[in-house]
Amino acid sequence: MKTIKSLCRSPPSKEIWMGLTVLDHIISMCIIAPFVPTYWRGTWFLLGHYVFPERTDHHGWTTMSVGILGCIILYMLQNKLYEMFKNPSMFTWIFVYHIFIYIFSWCCIGK
Repeated sequence: MKTIKSLCRSPPSKEIWMGLTVLDHIISMCIIAPFVPTYWRGTWFLLGHYVFPERTDHHGWTTMSVGILGCIILYMLQNKLYEMFKNPSMFTWIFVYHIFIYIFSWCCIGK
């Protein structure tokens, strides 16, 4: 039986690689894929509820502008954030990564 440390150092065998690939596909199809439309619909509902709910034209232009501007800013910040957190602790990396992805996903959905 191989330990986790030895698996990380050596390339995985063909059987392990196939098992991980199948597991990845199962998780993607059964867990992640059903939640994507739920996340998008929930985000659109929240944006529609809180950003000019009575004026759909203002709502559309505002969310699109904030989304595009947010994506541009986050694109420009990627390299700077990478340099700032090049060798962070695991907690810091997970925290910064998840906050970045959360904000970026809201910007992408809004545009």
